Amino acid sequence: EVLVVECDCDEAVGLALAIGMEVLVERDIWEGCQLYVEEVKEKEGWENLPVFRLEEREGNQIVTVSETELREGSEISSRLSQNIPKTTSSFFEPAPVTSSTNDNQNESTLLISSLEELDSLTPPQKAQLIRTTAPPDTKLPRPRTLRQKDSSSILDELLLPYADEIVRRQYLIRDAKRRGDTEAVKLLESEKSRRHVLKDMASKARDEDGDDYLAEVYEDEVKFNDGLRADVTQDEGAYSRFLDKDDWYERDRLRRVERMKKRKSSFGTLLDGLE
Repeated sequence: EVLVVECDCDEAVGLALAIGMEVLVERDIWEGCQLYVEEVKEKEGWENLPVFRLEEREGNQIVTVSETELREGSEISSRLSQNIPKTTSSFFEPAPVTSSTNDNQNESTLLISSLEELDSLTPPQKAQLIRTTAPPDTKLPRPRTLRQKDSSSILDELLLPYADEIVRRQYLIRDAKRRGDTEAVKLLESEKSRRHVLKDMASKARDEDGDDYLAEVYEDEVKFNDGLRADVTQDEGAYSRFLDKDDWYERDRLRRVERMKKRKSSFGTLLDGLE
């Protein structure tokens, strides 16, 4: 029975060394990534592991690379560092990320305000957001997986649980439409939250009807409902409704605050009229 295991080169070589088996590699792959080394000596204290000195061949010339040159960042060192990375972290270069935030949310909560904003993120940016937002035990896919498949969709699956529930549902609806799954589209459409419905109404009023005033009214309602929710990244009903603010109480509170502002402005201060 043959067991096929997907792994990186260093993993395969390490296992082969541990169990004393040969490693078979296609000639083209070997010639494309091989490095020339010279065995120097066996280093004491390391279980008699051999020590190698790295060499780079330029035509028929052999150029020896010392450890000092590698540490100082020589030209050869920089060329060697362009090999395929072994870890997910090295696959992604640090990239600046900007995303909208809400004062009512926890600082570790990621808020992507629109589907367009999610689509505009590059794979490195998505990976960086996942590392800073998801639980510490969340594992990013290995580089080989990202190179073989659509890296954006793989990272999106890890990122969506921490995005605004409206953005997440929009993404799922779009994905269902692409697959031609009409039943899934109907179900997702029917389970939209009040926030989502209001946001759709605002978009329709602005884009289709050209009514900016009505669109602003709906957008204000969306913002008000944002303030009611304890966590806008979770679907309605995913947590106890008692964690959210009461609609009637919050509206009454805001009206009282507005009256106090008007009353305060009408009285003026003792410094009024003084130059």
